[in-house]
Amino acid sequence: MMTISPGLLNLLFIIFLSLSASIFFLYRIIEQKYDYASAERIRIVQVFLFLFFFLAHGSLLMGVTNMLIFLLVSTALSLLLEILGTNTGWLTSPYKYTNKSCPLPAVMGVPLCYPIVWCALIYISLWLAVLWYHNPLHTSLTLGLPVILVTPLLVLLLDLFLDPIAVDEGRWVWQKNGRYYGVPFSNFISWLVAGSIIMITFNWLAPVEFNLSPATRWFNFSPAILYGLLALASTRVCLERKLYVPAIVAIAAATITTALVLIRLI
Repeated sequence: MMTISPGLLNLLFIIFLSLSASIFFLYRIIEQKYDYASAERIRIVQVFLFLFFFLAHGSLLMGVTNMLIFLLVSTALSLLLEILGTNTGWLTSPYKYTNKSCPLPAVMGVPLCYPIVWCALIYISLWLAVLWYHNPLHTSLTLGLPVILVTPLLVLLLDLFLDPIAVDEGRWVWQKNGRYYGVPFSNFISWLVAGSIIMITFNWLAPVEFNLSPATRWFNFSPAILYGLLALASTRVCLERKLYVPAIVAIAAATITTALVLIRLI
């Protein structure tokens, strides 16, 4: 494991907070002042900046090799499962991405931004699960079966408000619309299965022991904090688009995450 001074880690945490603020302000400002396409390019930049932060974060706390394995497994399996979903309707109704999906190239009909986003969503869900099950003051933690099982459930919770937003924006269309704001319920089951496959595969290839320092626990669990911030930002979008049930789910996710962070880290 790499070691780094607490002062530098706290500086990285401040950078993380600054980047997180862009979720609430930057994208919206660009969309209002220019157009959707410009805002979408900003969104992709945000995603990659967070991914670079997660790469540094995971390399420090899980080890470089383990973090690279996580990135490879989560991105590659997400892409594979997306290809199966769009081309065969595996475990869900068939769907197709539109030209509004993202500015990155596509592989067999799947824009590359989506596997990358899935990697990020799994990572923040993983750290929220770790925060829930482990004492933040402990310096050495293992992944554990509860974390492996709960992480996909937390990703599913994100899906309950992120997918209706994406469908409302026209990012993809279903061959047959579902009853949950156009999303079939089978979609949530399929991605719960997908998240479980990804976590089990990652744990099998790289059994992780986290190297934590109580002096920098805010940095340690910054991805868990981002989970709550993402839910909070999504609440506004859901309300603006009259997606009221997803808005309630997002509010609940933001509230629970905030309460857990405050209880465990203060």
